[in-house]
Amino acid sequence: MARIRLNFRSLTLFEDEEWGDTHMAMYATVRDSSGTPLAAFQWNNLGREVDETTTYSLAIDPENNNVIDIDLSSWATIQVSAFTHDDNAWPNSDDNENQLGSASKTIDPRVLSSLGTLTLGPTRTDNGNTGYLVTLEASLIAEPSPAEVRIQLDNLILYEDEEWGSTHMAIYMHAQAPEQNGRPAFHQEIFRWNNADKEVDEVNSYPLNNGLDSTTIRLTLNGPTVIWVEGYADDDRNWPSRERHENSLGQALITIDPSDPSTLGQRQLGPTSTDNDNTGYVINLTVDMLPPAGDGPSLSVIGLEVTQAIQHFASALAPDNSVPLVANKVTLVRAYLDSGLAAGGTIDNVTGTLTVSGATYLTIQSIAPMTAKPASAINRANFSDTLNFIIPAEIANGTLNLTVQATVGGNFSAPIQTSVSFTAAKQLDILMIRIASNGVPAPSQVSYFAAVNQLPLIYPIPTDPGQAIRYWIIPGSEVVMNTHDLSTDDGMHDLLDDLEDIQEETSEETKAYALIPNNVSMNRFGTSRKWDNVALGYSYIMESVGHELGHLYGLDHAPCGTSGNYPDDTDDDFVPANGLIGEVGVDVVGKVAFSPTVSDFMSYCGSLGLPYENQWISAYHWNKLFQDFRE
Repeated sequence: MARIRLNFRSLTLFEDEEWGDTHMAMYATVRDSSGTPLAAFQWNNLGREVDETTTYSLAIDPENNNVIDIDLSSWATIQVSAFTHDDNAWPNSDDNENQLGSASKTIDPRVLSSLGTLTLGPTRTDNGNTGYLVTLEASLIAEPSPAEVRIQLDNLILYEDEEWGSTHMAIYMHAQAPEQNGRPAFHQEIFRWNNADKEVDEVNSYPLNNGLDSTTIRLTLNGPTVIWVEGYADDDRNWPSRERHENSLGQALITIDPSDPSTLGQRQLGPTSTDNDNTGYVINLTVDMLPPAGDGPSLSVIGLEVTQAIQHFASALAPDNSVPLVANKVTLVRAYLDSGLAAGGTIDNVTGTLTVSGATYLTIQSIAPMTAKPASAINRANFSDTLNFIIPAEIANGTLNLTVQATVGGNFSAPIQTSVSFTAAKQLDILMIRIASNGVPAPSQVSYFAAVNQLPLIYPIPTDPGQAIRYWIIPGSEVVMNTHDLSTDDGMHDLLDDLEDIQEETSEETKAYALIPNNVSMNRFGTSRKWDNVALGYSYIMESVGHELGHLYGLDHAPCGTSGNYPDDTDDDFVPANGLIGEVGVDVVGKVAFSPTVSDFMSYCGSLGLPYENQWISAYHWNKLFQDFRE
């Protein structure tokens, strides 16, 4: 006898056979090989109407849990059917205005290929149109076993509050489980939050540790348990609730089970759907199983960030780890740990392993031991506040499954997993030109390569310059004798004219970068003419090489400057609007982290007297270059 877990994830509605919105109900039944019903699941979007060409989450109703466990000795059939009715929240086979069709799938625990991600449908409606499809996961799990788990609540990202301007918001989190292993069923509220009575506004991230309740929750579980949240908004109430609110911001649920490692680790509640069918909010959390009492520190990994220079993580700008990754580029995995101790409590000498599986399989040790802190004390801008692992460039290819486990002494955290994919980037074609100016000799080839070969630090290209960059040299034109006055705009543009004549002798794909000796005075750090594929500048990686070549690759200025020195052709869509990088950046090779308040390298902010000129690349510009560079 095998235990199978069915996780009904989403329903995509193509045609509801109604004009406008309507009510819909979907019913799933599992029957064994003899036709005996084993389990059932039903969904009606919490009684809200639906509309076609929309995908709906099935994990929203704690009274109709979307995760079902069944015991099987042979095969079973999963069948779904659905109906619509304008006036009935639960239309069924006997009371409906339209039948949206049925679909089925057979699973067999003895045939692993019948498990995994399953799609039921698309169905055919009673009018012969494409109806809907349901996506679910079928997996083998262990028998239920009691254990103590810890839930660490991280942050809430609010997308839509359904109000003009700011408003009050409250969330209520519950734990709910049926009778299991001889233990009675239970339902209890485990956490509530309202931003310490302060108002909230949409498209913002809020920490959850500023309320009345602790964000660290411990539960003793005897088997699968539903964790669900509901959220509400009201302009005039600090604690809007199910009974008294102006807008419902939606519900979401997850199932956690100490016997099923896939339900532990980094999890997310949501995104929810508001009562106006907009995206409501998301709650990020981590679930880990605690060691038996007296077995040592309760260390847990509460999140994984995978970055090559810049990454979204616990951010209002975009979902975690949504900045794309480039193949053949050194990659940093940052594991965020919670010491499990009260404020100020730390655990020294924490190490760990990163297991990488995919086209290859290997185990990577952490770069160095670190000191684990309470989650609330972690500063992402401190490189040493995370347990760090380096994925070598040659391993960063295809899709990789990453599993991190922290250890101190003989105690281990629960493992946490994530998957990442790497996209190949094309080579950059750069025409090498070295400038000798008014008696100052040209920089050497070694100096030129040293300057331009720094591009992999901030560009989404392979780490090895030999893979990332193809240099072009035109005999007789590698060294150009400049006769123009580079202390004026006219003189710099005259030199660009000369460079254009040289660049036209090569492929139109080449970008000509002319390196100016650092002791030659120029009107600015560099200049470029993107429509002619030519640029000139000093050897500074941010202010000159990266910046001016960035223009040739289609980047405008970031909106940041100083008084009297503000760029005039800024990108109106740049995020964040102040021209800063907005996220924590990392020099993966140098093992240095950068604060979100560092300016983007395409801005006029920065300082040559600071490392990296106090600039780095933003996620916004990484994404733009990634789209241009990808093969």
